[in-house]
Amino acid sequence: MAVATYIIAFSFYAVLYTRNDPLPLASIAVGAVSMLLALELLRESRLTGPSSFLVSVAIGISLAELRLALYFFPLDGLLAGALLIIAFYLATGIVHHLLDHDLEWSTAAEYAVVTIVASAAVTFARAFS
Repeated sequence: MAVATYIIAFSFYAVLYTRNDPLPLASIAVGAVSMLLALELLRESRLTGPSSFLVSVAIGISLAELRLALYFFPLDGLLAGALLIIAFYLATGIVHHLLDHDLEWSTAAEYAVVTIVASAAVTFARAFS
């Protein structure tokens, strides 16, 4: 189910980035969908209820802000969608472990490495495309 959620998120991010919607509307849409998808991913954590909802809102706000920031970079839809999904993966993964009270330095380092390598790949693809 998590893989399907990430595929849906990437598809939505890429399509929404390529459309010519007004920036505030696009940012709100990214934030709302990110919040709902994060809530879906976090519902399997041990700590449910208001905590899961509040961190889902925080993830949605963070992704909406990232969508606003990406407006100022010359990216096509796939690369922008990739950056958004990388941020979504990092946020939901770290928060999932925090809610389950099993976040360790090695787990945080794994998420950091995946984020850095994936972001570097997107940057490399942008530079040489």
